[in-house]
Amino acid sequence: MSREDIKIVGRTRSILAKHFLELDELHVGCSRGLVRIVGTVQRIGPLKEVMPITKKFLRDLQMEIKRFKEVKRVVFSEKQESE
Repeated sequence: MSREDIKIVGRTRSILAKHFLELDELHVGCSRGLVRIVGTVQRIGPLKEVMPITKKFLRDLQMEIKRFKEVKRVVFSEKQESE
């Protein structure tokens, strides 16, 4: 991971925290402008019921992260459980 990718990951994590998302449940990675957020996107504690995660919220979050000029693409994916 390049120095620029590390900066993007830090900025992305700060955006996620600003929206009261549970960072312990998410892995954020970046490679050459592709930001990958893996895990279950959910709010912290009691905010889960008050502020639900919708498709529109995820699209808006994607657009907010893509505002960084170095970011080319943002991808969300669920964590795959191994058996």
